Amino acid sequence: MEAEQNHQNVPEGYKVLKEGQASILYKEEKLQADLEGKIRTGKGKRNCTDQNDTRGTVFYNPVQEFNRDFSILSIREFAKIRQEEKQKKNKDHDGISILEALAATGLRSVRYMKEISPITKLLANDIDSTATELMKKNFDFNNIDPNLYQICTQDAIDVMNLQRMNKTFFDVVDLDPYGTAVPFLESCLNSLADGGLIAVTFTDMAVLCSRTPHVTFYKYGGSPLNKRYCHEMVSLSVLIFHQALRLVLHMISQMANRQQKYIEPLVSLTVDFYVRLFIRVHDGPQKCHSSITKYSHVFQCMECESFWTLPFGTHTEQEITKEPSHKWQKPENINQEDAIKTRQATKKQSNQNQQEEEKESEKKLKDKYQVSRISSIPNRCTVCEGPLAMGGPIWNGKIHNIEFVQRLLEVARNNSDKTHADYQKEVKLGTTKRIQAILAAIIDEDQCGESPLNWDFSQISSSLKMQNPKKNELFNAFRSVGSKLTQTYYDPRQYKTDASPEVIYDIYRAFKMKECNGDQDKIFRNINQLGFAHRILSQQAKIIPNLNGDPIDGVEKETKKNKKKKYLPNPQPHWGPAARATGNKK
Repeated sequence: MEAEQNHQNVPEGYKVLKEGQASILYKEEKLQADLEGKIRTGKGKRNCTDQNDTRGTVFYNPVQEFNRDFSILSIREFAKIRQEEKQKKNKDHDGISILEALAATGLRSVRYMKEISPITKLLANDIDSTATELMKKNFDFNNIDPNLYQICTQDAIDVMNLQRMNKTFFDVVDLDPYGTAVPFLESCLNSLADGGLIAVTFTDMAVLCSRTPHVTFYKYGGSPLNKRYCHEMVSLSVLIFHQALRLVLHMISQMANRQQKYIEPLVSLTVDFYVRLFIRVHDGPQKCHSSITKYSHVFQCMECESFWTLPFGTHTEQEITKEPSHKWQKPENINQEDAIKTRQATKKQSNQNQQEEEKESEKKLKDKYQVSRISSIPNRCTVCEGPLAMGGPIWNGKIHNIEFVQRLLEVARNNSDKTHADYQKEVKLGTTKRIQAILAAIIDEDQCGESPLNWDFSQISSSLKMQNPKKNELFNAFRSVGSKLTQTYYDPRQYKTDASPEVIYDIYRAFKMKECNGDQDKIFRNINQLGFAHRILSQQAKIIPNLNGDPIDGVEKETKKNKKKKYLPNPQPHWGPAARATGNKK
């Protein structure tokens, strides 16, 4: 986001901020310090400094430029998919309709109008009159056609419920609140068209990462476990956000199911300090049946890093065979001529019956759902014999549609490739490099299939008092035992694998043996005899990995070949959530 000082017709007291193709007016005001030199914030009193003594009258955070860029890229591609689907059904497609229920400055809505085409209607709403006044200025400032948008000052929940009442459903509903989006989700689903897209942000990571699980449970319907993979489930560490993402998806899916709708996550991100989800929502009670297989409890060992997931239910297909039906008819007294006609008709009917019987005798498949048996989860950890804790429930299904991600990556690459034929046509995004890096990492991560949570191998190394194996050695070791391994898209220290906990610890036992040259004294040095690490190292390995060989394959080769950075640093210092706006409160 760039600030422009010299711009025509800028009202006094405002400055112009440029992002993408939008230029918006923005106003800040000084906070009054008390006699002690402190200012009042949402988290109490703080010392007044140059970094925190001003607040925007309307909420705006430049850190969210990636969020807005990614949203534009995703909605553009969704609009193309929407058009393709309607063309297959021979239906006209004039464009998409968008609702931004919490629009603040209107920056996101202005960018949507200028960078996404075609849009038939956009509704920008905010409950704060200061925000909507600024919004109107910004739409005028950017010369947006007033026939294509509407600005209203209402409660977001009322606005979305009104759309259902009037049956004016939107193709896209964008929710980007300050904090949690939970209060708005039921209404959001009410206002969404069949097959529509929800783009929703959650920034209340302190709750999702809470060490008080009862708070997370009553707000999100699930409890996090305070372990490293909680990046999919969550703790305050940047390593732990992913468990939060799956808690949120589980909650949204349940809300949709209650309205006889089901969700299809297109892209699910945990970046910086927030969760951002792009979810298609379809009508169809029949598809809701499979939800029981997509929710899982997580069972975590309280001593080592092992964990297991148990879905609420299982799905099988049951074969059903229909027996051919034979109808008996009472014979009648008929003459010879009628008898000939009857025989001819009977022969014709017989052929028809035979064809029908062949169809009836065909085997049909019927979906069958059953609750899971808890016997598939051990009573104690099978690696270290430690006790298990239960967390969740979480969403255990796909969190990305890889075909959609590949489409986004192709467009993002074209966006920065000056040699591409469509380079001049593409709207340039300021965070294209970061978008490409994350999308490529998501595709890489997908090779591990349905493995829902991640592993922090540095914790295993630490507990076993050994050095962290090199990344190339890890990839080779897992490949040698027939398992897949990949780094997560959000943290290079986190890994996903389809290997079981027993196999993972067998691999690390082998690395420990190699590091100590098989010397038992060195292996158990500084290891507490009563601790879980001693129990792990005392066990006989069932699988022996090959720790020598070609270290890199697959996507890792491509990463080195293309010399693309997979993880980019924060572009600015103080990268994090912004303070609340002052609004119309004086």
